[in-house]
Amino acid sequence: QIRGLRSVGSANVSGADGRVLADDVERAKEDAKSKTIPQGRSFIHRFSCGFYLDGKYCENPIGQKGNILEAEYWLVHGDDEKMATTMRVVESMGFEIQQVVHSAIASALVVSSPQDRKNGVLVIDIGCGTTDYALFKDSKAVQVGTIAIGGDHITNDVSFGLHVSIKNANKLKLQYGKIVLTEDERAKEIWLNGDRGIGDNVFLYDSLNKIICARFEELFTIIRKELAQFFEAGLVPRVILTGGVSKTKDLDILAAAVLGAPCEMGNFPEWVKPSLCHPEYATALGLLSRARDDAAKGRLKAASSWNFKKIVNIFKR
Repeated sequence: QIRGLRSVGSANVSGADGRVLADDVERAKEDAKSKTIPQGRSFIHRFSCGFYLDGKYCENPIGQKGNILEAEYWLVHGDDEKMATTMRVVESMGFEIQQVVHSAIASALVVSSPQDRKNGVLVIDIGCGTTDYALFKDSKAVQVGTIAIGGDHITNDVSFGLHVSIKNANKLKLQYGKIVLTEDERAKEIWLNGDRGIGDNVFLYDSLNKIICARFEELFTIIRKELAQFFEAGLVPRVILTGGVSKTKDLDILAAAVLGAPCEMGNFPEWVKPSLCHPEYATALGLLSRARDDAAKGRLKAASSWNFKKIVNIFKR
């Protein structure tokens, strides 16, 4: 239910000497942010992607000479009812919601460095039900999206393809899920229960591998298409994978092959305890990092009002 769209607003340069004024910048920004969306949907983020002066990119247009100033934004919006349902779940646990943050933005705060985001990086967070991504350039989020493909879809594929239950399909996926197989492994037989008794099923490792790889290839192909303009311009120098499903062995190799860019697993900063350094925690840790930084800048209530005991207990489960 999360959608994104690109919006460009413009303003005539009003300075008497033809130089851009701060008011011109604000008018261009407001024009870009005023994009209308269907009823029943609300904006989650409005990401500033930069400015263009007479068609040329300009990092800081104020004081520059020109005629037409354009402000580019990436706008992220979601379904009101579905977001409200999610918020009620969070509030029922005793939390007060002060901000809504897209998962990929949160994850990127802990698996990529400020220098990564300045140089350009694509962060892909693969979860159970969806995959979220965020592309950064010049320290700005220039495109953010959500794709309705995740680990559960791979489980369903395995269940359908090998004619096993969802429970057993998930078991096979977790135990044998791997992207790159050796020739010996391709011919290897894998048993569902392992006891080779009555009722136990046997499959070729190669069959399971093809099912898993097909869905991941589809996922990365969709991402490449959604970010086609950036890939074609060579503006995706690096890809970082995170999320629980990213632990699939050799997934970075497949991602690099489909996306055509160097790919690696995300690493956590030093402040994250080793016991929490798991990709499935990336979003939660990123939200905590965002809240800590915003509280320090006075954008949120004091940290003492947060229920840290509840947070700790959640991670212990």
